[in-house]
Amino acid sequence: MELKRLPRARNPKKLRTIFIGYLLIFCIATFLLAALLAASFAILSLNGFILPGYFSETQLSKMKYRISNSETVTPDLIPETCSYAVFTPEGKFLSGDLNPADAAQAWKS
Repeated sequence: MELKRLPRARNPKKLRTIFIGYLLIFCIATFLLAALLAASFAILSLNGFILPGYFSETQLSKMKYRISNSETVTPDLIPETCSYAVFTPEGKFLSGDLNPADAAQAWKS
């Protein structure tokens, strides 16, 4: 009869080692995700898919002189990202791309 040796049990991993391993993987994955999001945002901003919050304001300031010196305000004078309304001095809505309720609110403010 031949004696068989039992396989030697491996040294068990310490709980601390397992926890540190998971923490390290989590930190690396979080850093990679943040880098991916930052790179995506930069690429989309450079290509014009994402516009900064002050974009409409700068476009309007560029067109301010032309709008104020024109006889009539037409949609081609207004930047694409802006809504507008034209009123008489008495507050009557003449034209624009606002609905009547929003135009009335715009005149009040």
